[in-house]
Amino acid sequence: MKPALQIRLNQTLALTPQLQQAIRLLQLSSMELELELNTAIESNPLLELEGDREDVDTGEAETIDGVESAPETPAEAAESAEADDGPLDLELERSEYRGTALDEDGMEPQDAAIEDLRDHLLWQLNLTPMSARDRAIAATIIEGIDDDGYLSESDESIQGSLASLHTITAAEILKVDAAIIFADLLLPLEVMGMAFRFSAGEGPLIEKPLRTAHDIARLRTDTAAELGYVAEAVRLVSEHFRDRIPVIGFCGAPFTLASYMIEGGSSRHYIETKRLMYSEPQVFDELLAKLVTVTAEYASEQIRAGADVIQVFDSWVGCLSPQDYRRYVLSRTRELVERLKREGVPVIYFGTDTATLLSAIPETGADVIGLDWRIPLDAGWEQIGNETAVQGNLDPVVLFSPWKQVEEAARDVVERAGGRLGHIFNLGHGILPETPVEHVKALVSFVHEHSQRAVAALKL
Repeated sequence: MKPALQIRLNQTLALTPQLQQAIRLLQLSSMELELELNTAIESNPLLELEGDREDVDTGEAETIDGVESAPETPAEAAESAEADDGPLDLELERSEYRGTALDEDGMEPQDAAIEDLRDHLLWQLNLTPMSARDRAIAATIIEGIDDDGYLSESDESIQGSLASLHTITAAEILKVDAAIIFADLLLPLEVMGMAFRFSAGEGPLIEKPLRTAHDIARLRTDTAAELGYVAEAVRLVSEHFRDRIPVIGFCGAPFTLASYMIEGGSSRHYIETKRLMYSEPQVFDELLAKLVTVTAEYASEQIRAGADVIQVFDSWVGCLSPQDYRRYVLSRTRELVERLKREGVPVIYFGTDTATLLSAIPETGADVIGLDWRIPLDAGWEQIGNETAVQGNLDPVVLFSPWKQVEEAARDVVERAGGRLGHIFNLGHGILPETPVEHVKALVSFVHEHSQRAVAALKL
């Protein structure tokens, strides 16, 4: 009997049905394995007996009943990947397959030349019906397994690979002008000592929200390095695109992250946040200061990994009055922006429902100000000042409309920009789940075409 596989300490392994089957086969005796293979040959239409063909002993592989098998060749793997769903399956081409090509009848027999568990799992993956997205994710995880069945890559490395895979795929399918990393805004909270989870229909939920000065004093600020897998994702994406398109790193703004930590999740009125902000302003400021320390290091690490720009998301800042924004939030936000700009990259500052804050937001020192859809682009740009670049601001829900309405709304944004330099066309908030992908692709093409026309007309 072959020894059973065991997971080393502090390692985890994704036990897919295919992996469980592979481990079971490894534990069979030679006789049991032969019986298993014979049964598989008789029941699997992908395997074909070749009659009385004379066995050939290569010294490396053993044939059973004259049957020899082979995984797909790299070319065939790429071809089948493209037939499935395009760029998502390109990750499978990185695998090194062993064995022979298809036989003369075009069949794909199983090859005894598969030398390790990783190749066997990749071979099985190509035979298993699944979506292109799931196939690419599975291939990434399998590539983190060594020949003995252990994870040779850390969880963080695999997470970075998956984040980069999503980013690269989205940018290539949509043909946008920049790639932004796919990772959650709240990641810094966990390394500061605040566990959170995602609940269907509710979003992220903090297990133990902050309520007291003692809670805030216990937060750690020396653990940003634990988020290195995000920087690794940035590095992979940057290496992939090189000089073709810029890579956008990201982090949450101090106020929005603090609100999550205090409220414990989404909120309509931010009662607990404002209660602390008004009643204990020094304690509230201490929380913002700790968040600046962690997020500045977190985002700086992304810059060192290859990010060309950093976008700071202040999704909930629109709940504040202009007076409260200036008194309680602006100075710490400006501190974060200044620290990131010292790394030598431009900074985009984006908040939602901020029409009443636009006169104050330029004081953050950000190079680009994001506008949501609640204010016309030209009116918002005038409040900010024409010397500052702007980003926005199509309502993301418009993309669910018939294309005629999408085109009309996009044309309005482009025309309000007037071809002036310094406008980055974008949605007025994040893209929503279930958004029709074809509408997004058509929107990108429309913006490219009409922006070029607007700029050309401005030069006349």
